[in-house]
Order: sequence, then C-alpha cells, then structure tokens
Amino acid sequence: MIREADFSRDWPAIVAGMWDFYHFAGAPGWVPEDRETFETIMLDMLRNPVFRIFLAEDQGQAVAGIGVSQMPFMMNPEFTMIEELFWWSTDEAPPLAAARLLRHTVEWAKTTPGRVLLMMKALDNSPPGVERSYQKLGLNHVERTYIGELL
Repeated sequence: MIREADFSRDWPAIVAGMWDFYHFAGAPGWVPEDRETFETIMLDMLRNPVFRIFLAEDQGQAVAGIGVSQMPFMMNPEFTMIEELFWWSTDEAPPLAAARLLRHTVEWAKTTPGRVLLMMKALDNSPPGVERSYQKLGLNHVERTYIGELL
C-alpha cells in the first residue's frame, strides 16, 4: 500500500530512511553528524507545506519513502515544479516497493492542476533500474548535476 506520510506515527521510519539516504548518497558531511540534530532540523523543514512525503507500507510498516517539493517553477510560474528530494527503501521492502512508490509519485503529480514539470533524480550509485523506470514513466534525461562544498 502507498499512502501519504503521517508524521505523528511515521516520523521514526522517515528520519531513519532520510538518514540512510544521505549516507548512501555519499554526502554525510553535508548533514549534521548528530542524528538528533538532524532529526530536529528535518522535522522542522518537512512540516513546511511545500514538502510531501509518500510511503510504501508492507504489513503495517513503512518500508520505503519518497520526499518531494511542490512550488511554482522559478522560470515560468505557469508551471508547478514537483521535485524529488530523496527516496529510500529498507532491506525489508518487497522487491518492487520503491518502483511502485516512484510510479505513484508520478501519478500523484499528474493530479496537480495546471501545467506540471516533474523532476526525478538518479544518483551515480543508484540502482540501474531507477533510470529505466523514469524513462518508462515518460521522463527525459536532461541534466547532470555537480555538487561540492566550497571552502
């Protein structure tokens, strides 16, 4: 089952998934090293209504999640930009849980009124099926992003 997150009951699974994502992404130095501080910051941030989190559930447990932002597109406010910020999947998740979650996010984005741009991402170390899934969903590869801490 896929559903929108309920912070009052899902927060432990969400923060665990986000914590794992940021370390998987190869950027642990970009988030607070102390998990409690990380959790406090993320809870404050994600309560902003521009952020949405959807969860895949298996036997009553959140086993995968995706976080997106939804706001006017900066270069043309006639469009709404929905941007994937992170997604995660636990070792206990059924094999296609993450794929179903990504597909659900695309279908949810299609219900947004007006013209919508959807930006989904694949990390260099993402499973190869992620990019194939996005292509099957009708998304095009349009950029390569470089990120680094400037000293």
